[in-house]
Amino acid sequence: MRPRNRRGFSLVELLVTLVVTAVVGTALTNLLVKQQQFFNRQEGMSNARAVSRGALNMMLSEMRMLEQTGGMWYAWSNMIGIRAPFAIGVVCATSSGSTTVALMPMDSVMYATSGITGYAWRDEDGNYTYQDWGVGRTAVTAAACAGESVTAPPGGRYVTLTPGAAAAPIGAPIFLTHHVIYWFGASPSVPGGRALFRYDYGGFTYEEVVAPFDNTARFRFFVNDGATAQDAVPASYDMITGLELVLTSSSEFGAPGDREKQYTTTAVFFKNRID
Repeated sequence: MRPRNRRGFSLVELLVTLVVTAVVGTALTNLLVKQQQFFNRQEGMSNARAVSRGALNMMLSEMRMLEQTGGMWYAWSNMIGIRAPFAIGVVCATSSGSTTVALMPMDSVMYATSGITGYAWRDEDGNYTYQDWGVGRTAVTAAACAGESVTAPPGGRYVTLTPGAAAAPIGAPIFLTHHVIYWFGASPSVPGGRALFRYDYGGFTYEEVVAPFDNTARFRFFVNDGATAQDAVPASYDMITGLELVLTSSSEFGAPGDREKQYTTTAVFFKNRID
């Protein structure tokens, strides 16, 4: 018997099949590319948000403790200088040469790493007097405060500060400070990006806190009782009652113009405001 002829695919059918396969393949490829782009955008936005959070966590913890009077010693749109308190206590002995203080308990690591650059004491009217730069501290025993019956709480410390605050009365509140600056500048770790830097004059520590930021990241200022922050620096730093942190961060990867951005703006007001 002769085998039965079997009909194959015609040229038209082959062409139709190829076209359909090409269309489906193109659609699947486009879907995969778009999914990858979506994933990259989501990852970039997550990275950008992490940059903003990293900057906020450090700055807010220090800035919330600032006093309005004397809390800032420098202010500009891309740089601020603050007198950050790191220990609080009361005066128990004073002279023209030294002042002895009973300090409240504090984090031992913070106390050890925050080199002192100044201190401030408050009078009965709530006014602060600052002693800046060249300040030393020496650990002493409780006997140094025994004459005035001032005792630090358990876990507290006793220190003698030089030079002293001769006008500070016994029992006056006092806090130790370290001068810190924050600024935005070119990042050495992320080419084409800007970073937030921090320098502690007390501990002589310099660090690139987090990066990258967009060129619009900056500091703005709440002045007196104003409810809206302004770009202009007031005539007196004591007029600044708080800061607006414009932390426009971006993802780390990709060309500088193509990085995902996170627009974060928050406000921090100082501890004591003058009405």
